[in-house]
Amino acid sequence: MKMRACVLIRVLPPKGPTVLDAVKKIPEAKSAYFVFGRYDIVAFVEAPSYDALSKLSNKLHAIAGTKSTETLIEG
Repeated sequence: MKMRACVLIRVLPPKGPTVLDAVKKIPEAKSAYFVFGRYDIVAFVEAPSYDALSKLSNKLHAIAGTKSTETLIEG
């Protein structure tokens, strides 16, 4: 069973478009959008295990221009 999560991403201005493009190129990211509020981007991701999801979260956090991430794991 695949693990699904929502990753909330804050970016350094004006890096939003660059970070969003990078997120969309990651195969595990099924969709990603700009949002208004505390976070700048929301990404919906899937991974085969908790460990893979943790590595994916670290990969998203390492994208240049990313200020912070918060990963919300689905049930």
